[in-house]
Amino acid sequence: MEEQGKGFFKVYDGQELEKQELMSAYIGKNVDYYLHKWHKAAAPEKALSWNWAAFIFGAFWVGYRQMYAYLALLVGMMLAADLAYIYVLGWEPDMRITIGISLLMGVFGNALYYRHIRRKLAQLNEEGIEPEEIHRRAAADGGPNWRGILATCLLLFLYNFILGYLTSL
Repeated sequence: MEEQGKGFFKVYDGQELEKQELMSAYIGKNVDYYLHKWHKAAAPEKALSWNWAAFIFGAFWVGYRQMYAYLALLVGMMLAADLAYIYVLGWEPDMRITIGISLLMGVFGNALYYRHIRRKLAQLNEEGIEPEEIHRRAAADGGPNWRGILATCLLLFLYNFILGYLTSL
């Protein structure tokens, strides 16, 4: 195995280099941050590492990074937790749920994003298209996207509407 590159960008074969280039293309903005976090972990899809953006912005960070399945899951968990507070415990929802979810997002955000990217790149590879086209589509489809913020706003509006309706019954 011949070592190529140095320091953070050290890789041992062409396949690993191609994987890193595809991930870089998909990530877009802040690529160095994510690659550094994942490089430090033996299993990045399971690693616990801190992400301030995921902690502070939570669902908005998930939407911005186009992780729509995780966004739906996150909002569903928020709704379920609020309903459990109200109907099971008989309490009014408070900041404990929000703080708990923020902490979970801060700790698991990088791992979730890694899983998301690996799944998206695997889908592109399964299409049987040329490597250049995979790279082009990864760059075009990935990265941060402000439409995800809009999707988050709409989903949180729906969450508040449902919660308001169910609590008014």
